[in-house]
Amino acid sequence: MFNTGAGFDPAVGVLDTLRTYGAQATMFVMGWLAEQNPWLVQQIAAWGYPVGSHGYLPPELTTRSDEDVAWDLQTASDTLTWALGYNPGPWFTPYASASDDRVRSIANSLGLTTVGWSVSSGDWDPAATADSIYSSVVNGAFDGAIFELHLDAQRSVDGTAVALPWIIEDLSAQGYSFVTVPQIANWC
Repeated sequence: MFNTGAGFDPAVGVLDTLRTYGAQATMFVMGWLAEQNPWLVQQIAAWGYPVGSHGYLPPELTTRSDEDVAWDLQTASDTLTWALGYNPGPWFTPYASASDDRVRSIANSLGLTTVGWSVSSGDWDPAATADSIYSSVVNGAFDGAIFELHLDAQRSVDGTAVALPWIIEDLSAQGYSFVTVPQIANWC
């Protein structure tokens, strides 16, 4: 999965790499970014990648009131629907993985399914390198793992985009395949 909404230049080359290798992924986009850059969300969807919500604004939801959490999640869903021209579906992953029973309950009441990840690439860290991103993902791999990467973190262009072909090639050689969150959910 790729989270998007950090605000740095998006590594749109990631989409080319995924397409070249036939690797599936789900893109979780923050609402503010979809509002300011609907073309990016439209491009992601046009290339066949499922779009999910990453909330509307960055502050962690666990530190916010019930009303603010509900506003954030609903506004993000509405904005993604506006940008895409259709409702992208129920998939939601919280900013910084900040989720608890209360946040998940509010999300559920809005028809959203909260998705977490099991392996962080660390590409959100300004000190991340292509090598460190590769190591985090490949060394953390296991059957059913959900990897978290970023399309627009500070190191996405020179870290994530560079490491992605290595990750895909090496994990594919180990027998892993890449699927979307909706595909995983259908298997459960």
